[in-house]
Amino acid sequence: MLNAKNLFAIVVALASGICVSAPYPQYQHLVEKHAAAQGLDKNLVWAVMARESGGNRYALSNKNARGLLQVIPPTAARMGVNPKYLYKPEHNIIAGTRYLRFLQDRYKGNIDLMLAGYNAGEGAVDKYRGIPPYRETQKYVRLVKARYARLNGGVVRVSAPAMKPAVAKAVRQEQIALHQPERQPWDAFGDF
Repeated sequence: MLNAKNLFAIVVALASGICVSAPYPQYQHLVEKHAAAQGLDKNLVWAVMARESGGNRYALSNKNARGLLQVIPPTAARMGVNPKYLYKPEHNIIAGTRYLRFLQDRYKGNIDLMLAGYNAGEGAVDKYRGIPPYRETQKYVRLVKARYARLNGGVVRVSAPAMKPAVAKAVRQEQIALHQPERQPWDAFGDF
């Protein structure tokens, strides 16, 4: 139960840069299960969820993106999830993690392109051959990477794209240090 004492502890932890492993504990099992099923770092999924919906399972954007990971109905259908269930946390997390994995494979593990594709669509990333020149998308990539790094103790982990089992059975991980701007005392959530 979230009482004033627990809320204060979370705010202090966030303000001091201490990692809170499950920003939305009610979804922890689902995020861990489906991130693992797609070979994704759960903290990447948490970072995307925090930026997309702030943990609001009923979030609806002006682009018709729905739920925790803000998946649009056509993308859900492409990922094998019935769009009418996008407000159900498990269905939304399945669609979102499948899409993240699709983007990870498409962009060979390049996290900037993955996140840009998640925000603006892979068509825009392909058209511009990189992060599109949209302020919203550029800010999105920067903020999600920063949150992801904080959740991982200052490191962004990028899994290599899926390989044929005969070539490699384990997914390699590369660690990339990420410069983080100095935290301000008023910036409890690190979004400014």
